[in-house]
Amino acid sequence: SVSSGTISVSAVEIGGSNEIVCLKFEGVGLDKKDFFGKSDPYFELGRENPDGTFATIFRSETIECTLNPRWNVLEIGSKRLCQNHPERDSLSLLLLPYSALIP
Repeated sequence: SVSSGTISVSAVEIGGSNEIVCLKFEGVGLDKKDFFGKSDPYFELGRENPDGTFATIFRSETIECTLNPRWNVLEIGSKRLCQNHPERDSLSLLLLPYSALIP
């Protein structure tokens, strides 16, 4: 079975299109994905393309041996986040174990 969590984001536009957006992510009680009962999670943030697919615009650092990761604050330009198309308001957030990076 697949378990899922919830992420809530609130945002308010406060100016022009050159702002920096600061995002903070953390996980609590993640699934054990490694043999020794821990996980090495990272996340990927994606932006919606015109065709409805998502393109990865940021990959976080990997936090080793934890089920409760706290990532560094992500500072990303609003232009990179929405590529000058603020009407595209869909982002994706994938939370993955480090082992997903290994071919």
